[in-house]
Amino acid sequence: MPIQRLSPQLINQIAAGEVVERPASVLKELVENALDAGATSIEVDAEQGGVRRLLVRDDGGGIAADELALAVAPHATSKIASLDELERVATLGFRGEALASIGAIARLSLTSSVSADGAGVRIEGDGGGEWSEPAPAAHRRGTTVEVRDLFFNVPARRKFLRTEKTEYGHLETVFLRAALSRFGVAFRLTHNGRLVHALPVADTREARERRIAALCGDGFVEQALFVEHEAAGLKLYGWIAQPTYSRAQADLQHFFTNGRMIRDRLVAHAVRQAFHDVMFHGRHPAYVLYLELDPALVDVNAHPQKHEVRFRDSRLVHDFLYRTIAQIINAQRAGSGLSTAYKPDNIAVRSTAPTLEQAALGFAVQDRTAIASEHTARAAAPLDDASPVPPLGYAIAQLHGVYILAADDAGLVLVDMHAAHERIGYERLKREWAEGGVASQPLLVPLRVPVTPAEAAAVEDAQTTLAGLGLELERGGPDSVTVRAAPMPLADGDLEGLVRDLAGDLVERGRSTRVENRVHELFANMACQYRGMDIGTAKPATPHRLVDILDPSERYSAQRFRDDALREIAHIVAAGRTPLLVGGTMLYFRALFRGLSDLPAADPAVRAGIDARARVAGWPALHAELARVDPAAAERIHPNDPQRIQRALEVWEITGKPISELQNRNRESQIRSHKEIGFHKEIGFHKEIGSHKEIGSHKFFKIAVAPADRAELHRRIEQRFNTMLEAGFVDEVRRLRARGDLDPDLPAIRTVGYRQVWRHLEGACDLDEAVRTAIHATRQLAKRQLTWLRKEPDLQWLDPTEPGWLHAGEQWARVAL
Repeated sequence: MPIQRLSPQLINQIAAGEVVERPASVLKELVENALDAGATSIEVDAEQGGVRRLLVRDDGGGIAADELALAVAPHATSKIASLDELERVATLGFRGEALASIGAIARLSLTSSVSADGAGVRIEGDGGGEWSEPAPAAHRRGTTVEVRDLFFNVPARRKFLRTEKTEYGHLETVFLRAALSRFGVAFRLTHNGRLVHALPVADTREARERRIAALCGDGFVEQALFVEHEAAGLKLYGWIAQPTYSRAQADLQHFFTNGRMIRDRLVAHAVRQAFHDVMFHGRHPAYVLYLELDPALVDVNAHPQKHEVRFRDSRLVHDFLYRTIAQIINAQRAGSGLSTAYKPDNIAVRSTAPTLEQAALGFAVQDRTAIASEHTARAAAPLDDASPVPPLGYAIAQLHGVYILAADDAGLVLVDMHAAHERIGYERLKREWAEGGVASQPLLVPLRVPVTPAEAAAVEDAQTTLAGLGLELERGGPDSVTVRAAPMPLADGDLEGLVRDLAGDLVERGRSTRVENRVHELFANMACQYRGMDIGTAKPATPHRLVDILDPSERYSAQRFRDDALREIAHIVAAGRTPLLVGGTMLYFRALFRGLSDLPAADPAVRAGIDARARVAGWPALHAELARVDPAAAERIHPNDPQRIQRALEVWEITGKPISELQNRNRESQIRSHKEIGFHKEIGFHKEIGSHKEIGSHKFFKIAVAPADRAELHRRIEQRFNTMLEAGFVDEVRRLRARGDLDPDLPAIRTVGYRQVWRHLEGACDLDEAVRTAIHATRQLAKRQLTWLRKEPDLQWLDPTEPGWLHAGEQWARVAL
């Protein structure tokens, strides 16, 4: 195709792909324009989640009649005029492409007036790049934008839109976040003719907290500390929930810089570090914070959707946030009954929740001494087989009401009381389930748990599934859930915390494994086998089989995985349980289901020689070498896939035959055996073959859980890396490097994410580049895995973004089993 200029309509549609993902994206752009126009009141009216119709009306400064046509032209704006102004952007929008992009993928009507006499002007677009001439129209001072039939002319994008309920949920979240960004503006939201939110101007702290409760729930406000601090040209104010209100995911973290909602790794790291000493591993703080600074000190032009920013002096911002929040938390821990007047280091703190001080234990000092002496003596006495030491030793003291100090025959044991309590509950629940299911215990007094409106709706949708696990929940109001019964082993535990975490999971991922993780035996994939590699492999918190069985310095083969997996499957089935294989690559799954090709075992000497050549010439050069001896294998192996290149060359050097030829022979043999055994397409495959024989009498059912929308998949991949970084992934890789016995050519370190951060720590690239490269590599890996999955016969596909996907999967599994 010859080089040619793109049409203006196609240019705008391409730009729309960066700006507009769904109706919520349109609302964000239009509300930001209204705020930049100085609006004091914004009305939003939506139909069918904003897909059919979305109207935004404001009382801002309006657009002059002779500028109306220019307002819908690409890259036309009144917000900046020079590079100097771009470097000091004080508005939310500035690129001048929103209206033009929206008008390219929807029918758009723009009506505006700059006068108070009701005389306005309207312009309309048909979505095809044609705009009407400006025409007179009655309109009060301000602007109204109406968008109809989103993506009507881009069917490929429209089919990826979700259900009305899902799209409206995203729309409402954007609306409420915009309302949080401007307390001095009144907001009103109507959906399908029903008034949902009417938020008046919030000019007092109490009014602002009522607005915050609409998004974060009453529970957040009740547990919130108010902070206000200013230093070094930076000002921070807002609300931080106490550590006791921690979350299972980072879903209640709202941060605004100069009125702009952002998601920034530097900010998240600073807050997490401030909570480091008071929050359990895997928990996340909740906050609504506002940072104000000179616009010249922050670059807002770092992301197409303006979600991310870059601070000129990132260290200053990080230290300011960390010190401010840490002082608040430490002051709250040290004091009792803090009031608004209490200001450590000029930081204003207000608490509406009880302090974190724990009551003293109910025995005197001399009693504790006696107990310690007795248990110390018992621990020091000789032990025989008849009186074994308890697994955690004998308790001799309690530290700060959090830890138990114990002694056994090997020395001292420090026990986290909270973790030990959870473990005991977990073991009890496992036994109950094994003996016939989880018994449900009705609560004498139903427990009301404050949650966000979105979480309440998610719990309501999942009532049937949760009831099957012994947890009886019902919606108690717009922002609350009532617990009427709970699994008996958990009835005396922290039900409120469990329900809050469960509800957050349902909103964040469409399902929760808070309860069912305690009643299933799972074993994990190759990436979860290595000890000390927890964050980057998303290692499960609950016990799994085949986890931590290897040191990162060891190598693990698909054949060994198959042997280990079949052994564990046999153990689980023998116990009357159903094994569930989760995660992993299709290579490992196929090794389990179908066996492996008749290939030679690994030869350390041959591999060492190949590694030596790779260090000199690089793996792409060895890929070219493979292409000369085995073109078929080279075609399906990426030039930057060292593990597969090494194996293919190793087979060639050992046997003198291409690995592709040996694999094809094995595949033909499997097909013959497969036909002899028989195939049950209605429920999956039965007695699947492997290495020319059946795998016992096991039945395997294959389910793939993946978003159909590639943009959603990419968003989740990016979100996962952000979560990994917040959880301390860089420190984890740093600890692995510090061992001194690991090198980047080991399979464990070549895992996506680890190898990129390893290069960063070696000084080969900065962290941002490492993250970008890792995200790109994960996308490529996901693409390859999806290609493998699409070739799998009788595979059940589930889309986690679709309502009811978990229930549909459970129904399919019941029929299959």
